Amino acid sequence: MRRTILLTALSIAIGAVSAHATTVITPSSMGNWSLFTTDNASNTPGSGSGTGTAAIGTAPVVQTDGSGSVQLATGPNHGDESAQLRDSGEAGTLLTALTTLSYSTYTTASNGGTPPGVSVSQDTYLKFYLSNGDEIIFEPTYGDGGDVANPNGSQAVPAFDTWQNWDLLKGMWYSDNGDFGTGPGSNSVSWQTIIADEGSGVTIVNPSSTLGGVRIAVGFASAGNDFNSYVDDFTIGTAAGSATYNFEPDSVTAVPLPASAWSGLALLSGLALFGGVKRLRQLHA
Repeated sequence: MRRTILLTALSIAIGAVSAHATTVITPSSMGNWSLFTTDNASNTPGSGSGTGTAAIGTAPVVQTDGSGSVQLATGPNHGDESAQLRDSGEAGTLLTALTTLSYSTYTTASNGGTPPGVSVSQDTYLKFYLSNGDEIIFEPTYGDGGDVANPNGSQAVPAFDTWQNWDLLKGMWYSDNGDFGTGPGSNSVSWQTIIADEGSGVTIVNPSSTLGGVRIAVGFASAGNDFNSYVDDFTIGTAAGSATYNFEPDSVTAVPLPASAWSGLALLSGLALFGGVKRLRQLHA
């Protein structure tokens, strides 16, 4: 009976501590993240090779979790270049294991259009590099039902000058391999279709030792276009747990654990005195 009580308490404590983690990413502490721009000729990655901006700074409108975000901008008449945010820490994650995948954007310029009276025709998108050689892309604009019916229900229409959160597992995707036709738009498919097409053993991979297999980007359009967006709160998770990456200036260095987590830690410490805990395994983020 005593063992059952201890194990139940241990399960509650571990759940409170490890079910979800928030990591603050700052310019001086990038972890597995990198920022860079590309030019319009070689698309060679490298900070400063393009004319745009990829930098962590103060967000145009502050969110509840902090004052910062990542600015991704190509600059006027440089829409054929790109600004990118990459994560190399997700390599080895199975596509089929993903249960949570989202990020937030605040867009002020897209495909040469700026408010008012102009819709966001190409918002900040996400790409995964996969172990089978394919690359799959999510773009918010294809999830609202305007180009193709979304079986998960129409998502929000991308809008200017407001923070929007995108649930990628309910959005629409397309494949660089052309598995569903050439290009995005009406060839976009649901996450469920992507999973069925790619296969059960496919994982996220890093295309090189310096380039992460998760890319959030703007650009790669026509030279006359202009992109400017802010990105924050990238969240990725499996049944084992999830992680949110909050981008902040260097003045912000940590996010305190919620009270429930501290209670869980205290309970773990108490259990350890009785020999109920030998080791707490940390989730890989």
